[in-house]
Amino acid sequence: LIDILDVSGKILKSVTVGDFTGKNPTSGIKLVGAKSQAQQQRAEILHEISLPAGRIILSTKILATGTGKTQGNPAQLFISFCVTSVTAQNLALNVNLPLEGTVEGKANGAVVSAKNSPASIGISIVGKSEKIEVVKNVLVAKSAVTAVSKETPVLWLVVDGSTNAAAVAAKNEVSASMGKMTNSASEPLLSIVNTLDKENAQPADTIAYTLFCKNVGGAQATDVVVSNPIPAGARFLENSATGEKTDITIVRTATAAPQLGEVKEVRWKFLEPLGAGCEKIVTFKVVIL
Repeated sequence: LIDILDVSGKILKSVTVGDFTGKNPTSGIKLVGAKSQAQQQRAEILHEISLPAGRIILSTKILATGTGKTQGNPAQLFISFCVTSVTAQNLALNVNLPLEGTVEGKANGAVVSAKNSPASIGISIVGKSEKIEVVKNVLVAKSAVTAVSKETPVLWLVVDGSTNAAAVAAKNEVSASMGKMTNSASEPLLSIVNTLDKENAQPADTIAYTLFCKNVGGAQATDVVVSNPIPAGARFLENSATGEKTDITIVRTATAAPQLGEVKEVRWKFLEPLGAGCEKIVTFKVVIL
């Protein structure tokens, strides 16, 4: 599935399906973590990989914008391949995705039409790619050589789907979405996925909201401010808002001192730019009235 390459293009290690399942691991590759959260809307898989120049961690992150319970169309997926190195290294990734159906290669990915239904999906490759091609129903994407030390997004995919009853319309919908991603290859593009830890809550229950703020564009985003209103029928839990390297503002209704007004909104100002392919997580809690 994923080849780790050196600056000359030589394959140093190949991460296989067996490495992801943990059932048939490759020598020098260890599955060290796999977790899901936000009712399985987000997953992360970590592999420790031994290379000649030192150990790296390959992080595969998957984030869905919705679930089958919340939207009729397939959820949009963001799949990121990030590398962390103990010692600074220059590496590239070669991602190989086997696809089923009729596959049409695009400049930035592929459109896949289902065999037995009008559904289509579009897979856009984002990041500094050197080559994107379809070879015998395998989408192959090779990244540019990237300097990695701290966690660095190398390649990321944006997957959109359409279940339009007309096959041509479904294909056109995903092609249009891929065009948007092409236009954002040199610009920031923020996507915010808002999740909560309970779907059914009763009065006096506490609900935790988690906002995954992901820059799926090709350039860093600056001066980012994210806000979230307090939902009707709920009360903000004081001091519950969190966000690493953010300036948090609690917006309240006006009231006479020393009373505190009702919290209407939480805002997070990012104190650092959000890099291309990077993600920041902010949270808050409410109590159901």
